[in-house]
Amino acid sequence: MVKKIIIGFSLLIVVALLAVFAVFYKSDLTREDLSEYVSVTSRFADLPNGASMHYRDEGNREGKVLVMIHGGFGSLQNWEGWIPYLKDDYRLISMDLLGHGLTGAYPENVYTRITERDAVHMLLQSLGVDKYTVAGNSFGGGIALEMALAYPDEVEGLILVDSEGIPNGENGYDASIFTDVKPVGPDDPAYKTLTWLETLGSKFIGPAVIREALKKMIYNHALITEPFVRWFGRVLRYRGNREAQLLMFRQGLYLVSLNPQDLLPRLPEIKCSALIMAGREDTLVPLRVEKKFKKYIKRSKLVLVDEAGHMPMIEKPKETAEVISVFMRDEIGRKDL
Repeated sequence: MVKKIIIGFSLLIVVALLAVFAVFYKSDLTREDLSEYVSVTSRFADLPNGASMHYRDEGNREGKVLVMIHGGFGSLQNWEGWIPYLKDDYRLISMDLLGHGLTGAYPENVYTRITERDAVHMLLQSLGVDKYTVAGNSFGGGIALEMALAYPDEVEGLILVDSEGIPNGENGYDASIFTDVKPVGPDDPAYKTLTWLETLGSKFIGPAVIREALKKMIYNHALITEPFVRWFGRVLRYRGNREAQLLMFRQGLYLVSLNPQDLLPRLPEIKCSALIMAGREDTLVPLRVEKKFKKYIKRSKLVLVDEAGHMPMIEKPKETAEVISVFMRDEIGRKDL
């Protein structure tokens, strides 16, 4: 009798695990599977680093150039709300970063801000663009900062949208809310390679995980509909992306451990005009971070967006695009400041 109970209980556990697996496991998708993310303006650039970068180059080819860099777990679709309001006046270049969107993983398997910065710069060089304003949201804001510091003769303006790049705590980075794992450096194989268990675990990053993440990034939860979750999360399933997200975090944690102050000491080096935009309800990047950007970047202006969270360009596309347009019109190219 006891043996039968144990066998029956074991079978129930197996069935339950299989049910969980069937519901939450999401396989990788191909570009063909994700054809709805390819627009008439989509292009793919073969970069010297071996990546095939998905990008869009649209708008007014005679206008000032605005380069838009999305954040982690995002894609160039994050900027689509701005396009209708800015395309008549500006040339708009957006891209899927390495390990994101339809660009996906690439041979080196390194997804730091520096690696991403270099990839974006390779793309711009391939397009013959050497003067531009660069906008970045979250992780993309850190990349935009790196570009302004590395290419001061090219970057005419800087737009930081709920950006990272400097410590989020009063006395440095507080990563404890994310992990207590010891940082792994480039000499460790784990820096660029996941275990089979981690790879398997990444396949469970699906709609349920995406929905919870969006609740932390979006203030107006009424926007988080099933089609929105699907649109935001489905492209994350492009092969290699989910593994890349885990490596991106691991590699970023190592860099932060080496330099707790990150880019804060270098902010005074930025010479171009800067617009710092933040959703007033952002729970991921504290307002003190935006105020520090304002304090240490000499030619900067801080704009807070009411009733918006970590991605105000998605929640308030018209209002934020109007702010961008004024900044591009009045500040870019000015030499008197």
